[in-house]
Amino acid sequence: MLGRNSCSRILPGLFFFVGAGLLSPGVRAASRPEAALAPALPRTVVRVRPGPCQGNPRRKPAQKPAQKPAHKAAEKAAEKAAEKPAEKTAEKPAEKAANEATSAPAASPAASPENHASTPKASEAPASPTSPPSPPKAETGTAPEIEASPFVVVPSEQVPPSPPQLRTEVPPEAGTPGWAVQPLINTSGMDWHGNFEMDVGHLAYGWQKGGGQAETVYDWRGRFVLGPVLTHPFADNLFVRVTGQPVAWIREDYQLYQVNVDDVYAQIGRIGTWDLMAGRFLTWRVFRKGLGFDLYTLEENGTRVDQDVSAEAGWFPRTYEVNTIFMRDSFGTNPVPQGRAAFHYYPTAWSGIEAVGTYGRLRTGGDVLGGRLAAGLKIPFISLLGGTEYVIWNSAFATPNEDPKPDSAAGSLHATYGFGGSIGLNPWRWLEIVGDYAYRKAEYSDGSRVYLSDRMTSWGGYLQVDPLLAYAGRSILIAGVSFFHTEFLDSNDLFQQHEQMAGYLVHPLGFNNAVVKLVFARAAGRQDSGGQITESMMYSVRFRFAFYY
Repeated sequence: MLGRNSCSRILPGLFFFVGAGLLSPGVRAASRPEAALAPALPRTVVRVRPGPCQGNPRRKPAQKPAQKPAHKAAEKAAEKAAEKPAEKTAEKPAEKAANEATSAPAASPAASPENHASTPKASEAPASPTSPPSPPKAETGTAPEIEASPFVVVPSEQVPPSPPQLRTEVPPEAGTPGWAVQPLINTSGMDWHGNFEMDVGHLAYGWQKGGGQAETVYDWRGRFVLGPVLTHPFADNLFVRVTGQPVAWIREDYQLYQVNVDDVYAQIGRIGTWDLMAGRFLTWRVFRKGLGFDLYTLEENGTRVDQDVSAEAGWFPRTYEVNTIFMRDSFGTNPVPQGRAAFHYYPTAWSGIEAVGTYGRLRTGGDVLGGRLAAGLKIPFISLLGGTEYVIWNSAFATPNEDPKPDSAAGSLHATYGFGGSIGLNPWRWLEIVGDYAYRKAEYSDGSRVYLSDRMTSWGGYLQVDPLLAYAGRSILIAGVSFFHTEFLDSNDLFQQHEQMAGYLVHPLGFNNAVVKLVFARAAGRQDSGGQITESMMYSVRFRFAFYY
């Protein structure tokens, strides 16, 4: 075993190499975990427990008595010589004692028999006149503090504290406003964020009237998202952030490269007050559907009017969620990316406002211009979300489902506007009840007349329980049911009705919002086109594993 003297020789060398690594700015910036964008926080203090060779770092080590000056040694020797009995020791002159004392100034007082009895104990040794006073002793049960040294990195006022533990709650729905969920942890450098979602399901489609034969689908799909988030904080809690997140899909179409992008944006603002972002991203969700209907899944689409599940067209109308400007892609049967900018303002810690403008060019040659306004609040026992949107689509060509066709060969102008929202009740932590309503109207014109119009209404909600939350202290098993009803009617008397329902069980795994989920879904559709009736059904079961980081 190493003694105290050995540790005192080894530790400075170890501190030198460790300190050199800690003081490297490149390593520190790349690996230090910090809280999200907090550039001006109180100074933190490094606290350690005494190691086997440290002893108590608050207590100074035992010091040897200070070396006595020569004239003091001479006076002491003279006094002791005078006190000795004559029969034991011959009395020495004071000059001779002084000469002896000055001839050996480096002798340790503890090594001298005369001074051994008067050597103070280590705990009673006086501090050196040039050394700082010893700090007060730490209270019993508290961790001791140590002073900064050239080999110990002590966080300064500009370094945020360590982030909280990994997120363990249930992942929120995609597009949930930022003030309503736990924010991502970002440092003042580069972080990596993303997710992995994998779904394995079995679906069955059937038609009672006007359709084809029953069809089953063995469905296995998923996506992996990963991208850097670059953040730079400024004074007064200001920040700049940029990100780009590629997406790799499990289900890949033949001879079609399936690596796309999710979020690509730049953002500037003040933490907790406002921000401005531009690029490609999800807007705020105002129509809440629970954990049973996930994006990019077949049961979210519901059932079909005709066969060929792989076709983009032919579905019954999806639930309208004030979502013409919601997804990262533009609306239509051939979605393509479009640019958008959003301004967020947070009047309080429990409310927020989002104003979005969209502007872009479609693959079909048309241009899109629109805006969306959303707001919400979340207070104890209740939450409110609402929004409205307006979009103009200037299409260079008539779309296939337009009947009658526009008179102008130049194409048509599509105007869509809608509104909606949700109210949530949370009387207990383990119970959540949500109701939704949304309305949309669209008009298609050729510049001189409106040749087609339609309107759509969606309503529904969900009930979700977390029965073991009160006993376990965290979510163990979440169960829920949801139901949504959508009606579509156009000026040609085409009527469609679509009902979707789901029941689900969710088990949070306790790290990084990871969950396993089992979803049972059913959808029923009915179409009346001039007296021609089509009815279809869809049943599905799906298992999901998701991991967020």
